[in-house]
Amino acid sequence: MLSAATVTNAGAAERRTGRREGRWRRAIWMLALVTVFGVIAGKFLAPRAFVAYDLYQARRAMALVHPTEALSWLQAAERREPDRAEVQFLLGAVYRRSGAFRPARQHLERALALGYSRKEVERQDWMMLFQMGHVSEVEPLLTKLLERGVSDELAEDVYEAMVIGYLSDHRVREAGVFSDYWIGWRPDSLRARLMRAYMYEGVFNLEKLQSELGEVLRIDPRRVTQRLRLVKMLLDQKQVNEALAECEICREHAPGDPRVSVRLGICHYQLGRLDEAKRELESALAASLEPSSRLEALMILGQIASAAHDFELARRCCQEALELRPYDGTAAYGLGLALSKLGQNELARQYLESSKRLMEQGQRLAEIDQELIKNAADVGLRLEMARIMLDQGRRPDAAAWMQTVLRYDPKCREAHELLAEFYEEHAKPELAQAHREALADMAASESAGAVGGTEAAGGTGNP
Repeated sequence: MLSAATVTNAGAAERRTGRREGRWRRAIWMLALVTVFGVIAGKFLAPRAFVAYDLYQARRAMALVHPTEALSWLQAAERREPDRAEVQFLLGAVYRRSGAFRPARQHLERALALGYSRKEVERQDWMMLFQMGHVSEVEPLLTKLLERGVSDELAEDVYEAMVIGYLSDHRVREAGVFSDYWIGWRPDSLRARLMRAYMYEGVFNLEKLQSELGEVLRIDPRRVTQRLRLVKMLLDQKQVNEALAECEICREHAPGDPRVSVRLGICHYQLGRLDEAKRELESALAASLEPSSRLEALMILGQIASAAHDFELARRCCQEALELRPYDGTAAYGLGLALSKLGQNELARQYLESSKRLMEQGQRLAEIDQELIKNAADVGLRLEMARIMLDQGRRPDAAAWMQTVLRYDPKCREAHELLAEFYEEHAKPELAQAHREALADMAASESAGAVGGTEAAGGTGNP
């Protein structure tokens, strides 16, 4: 028989065990709740937090005029939350500012479908149309927008779009006026300074371009693209040591940028350090390099190879350069010389003759560009520009120029014919049909006019 003390101790033990089990059950339940909450947060809340961070970084990159970086952040946000209207709107804005109008329109339409502000999307559409050259149609809308007063960010968007649009239509005076307003309002605006540098480059005002690049680098010394442009100008002026010093600054800011290696290679080449030049250029060509820099590197490496009597390497360099830009007269000339040294005289002759024609055309294109600055409404010059580009096989560029012709002369038959063919080639039957219909309407109008003229002539001969 158990004593009372034993029973009491046993009861206490059971109570302690029960309390421990209760605490364990509560702990297990709490752990389960935390786990469930964590899963829910991971599925719904964490992506939103990541997207908010992506959008913050994208807006920051847009403000600092780093469109590639902004696009990267926005694409990450889109992967996490593809149906977020703000993400689609900002993608449209970045593409629009970069001149990629088709994806810009697609993203803006999607933003509108997802409920983004119609007014904000409409403003982006106006700026896009202006940048595309539809100046007269949109100019009143954008000027009224500025007069009414908008946020600083939107005002800079509008100024930027208007300067780009005027320049695309060769209306340099208007572009300069708006650039002056912009700089006067915000003299330390990086966007304003970059746009003014773009304007001066477009009109070949190299002295003012160099000054404006200095202003850009004063505001943001880490702008590698603009510093490399300054390096090119210094090299053109034979200030090689100054250019080399600027390259070293670029390398500090962007040690892995292959464009810096290209410019360093050219500096070494001009200083007669051919081994160092070759090493820098080959390093750049082994990396991912955008086409214009790659072409530049290939041409200098080809000259180094030719000087070393390595004509096979010179041929390969010039051949690749010409593939990158088939209308480059200098590349065609270099290829002709290399082929001649390799004994392929007939092929060499063809490239040398082609290089002469391409160089003459390049000179004429530059002349037309300057003449259009003085007289933007000269349809004949625009047609000549399009014809030269068509002869060089640059059909998209020729089509773009033909579109500008139609803005000044909607009844230009040659422009309608080329655009109809171009859109048919690119599987855009609706656009091609619009130009075919315009041609048919003009033919019908001319036919009716001819009949009317014949009847009138006949009537005057009757008593």
